[in-house]
Amino acid sequence: MLGYFIVDNHVDLYPWNDLDRVGSQLASTLSGVIPFTLAALTFRLGWRWAMVFFAGYAWVWLGIQVWNWWVPYLFGGERTFLPEYERTLHPLPPIDGRPGPNAEHLVLQLLSLVMALTMTMATVRAFRPGAGRGGSRSTDR
Repeated sequence: MLGYFIVDNHVDLYPWNDLDRVGSQLASTLSGVIPFTLAALTFRLGWRWAMVFFAGYAWVWLGIQVWNWWVPYLFGGERTFLPEYERTLHPLPPIDGRPGPNAEHLVLQLLSLVMALTMTMATVRAFRPGAGRGGSRSTDR
């Protein structure tokens, strides 16, 4: 997810993304790179309570995307950054004139969901009886 996010934020892939209209993506990129790099380190080191935090953070990350894209698409209301993405690919049909999430963000949301699920499963596994510091059982090897 993070690799896709970095490339998508900094490589002009129009009409997949529209970096000319979006402007600087540095703040957006850092909002993903910093916490998810720390998350990767946390999971690698097996710091279980930090894993809980970052698994929760992954769900919040996904929730923000759902709130910004799916809620306005399905139920109406303001989408805070629609003009920047209106020229990108939108595979879903409009609902009452409201465009759905663009393809760029559909892929990001799918990858974010996979990441949140994976982090959650790894966290649950780390708390199972017999789990080592790294979150894996010795019998799993």
